[in-house]
Amino acid sequence: YVSQGIVKDTPSATVYARNMLRHSIYYNDAAFLQKTLALLEAKKSVRELQKLDELITALKVPFEIRDASRKLAIRFLKLTQELHPVKRCSNYLTRIQEGKLHGHYAVAFALYAHASGITLKDALLAFYYNMVNGIVTNCAKLVPIGQGDAQKILFDLQPTIKQLVDEQEN
Repeated sequence: YVSQGIVKDTPSATVYARNMLRHSIYYNDAAFLQKTLALLEAKKSVRELQKLDELITALKVPFEIRDASRKLAIRFLKLTQELHPVKRCSNYLTRIQEGKLHGHYAVAFALYAHASGITLKDALLAFYYNMVNGIVTNCAKLVPIGQGDAQKILFDLQPTIKQLVDEQEN
């Protein structure tokens, strides 16, 4: 979008980030996080989580998107091991590294959130903010926009994030 001149300034970066939240993250990674948390709450088997990992892998058709999800998951899981080890997260990381699972950031985030007693609402709020922060950071570098403008975009998107979380919780 940047190379085509669609995202070229702060207003267009804001629209892009909002659209990514509403039309991509909501239906994909945030939904995967929600599904993972639901499986964990229902105390479903490890096999059910493996099936979800396989489904997410199949749904992330472009290699680059699958690979990015895997890399984010691995980085996140390694960080949790350093800062606050969680057995479930360590097991997921091991299975990814062994090639038994592909690995996805939304699943890793949900595993950690559940083990830490974080509610669905708070997990979704944090997840959406983290995802949009990455989008805005990339816009700041590529468009380019200033850091102040990037912070304003993040601030301005807070109502959108809250709305999406409210919709997702119901």
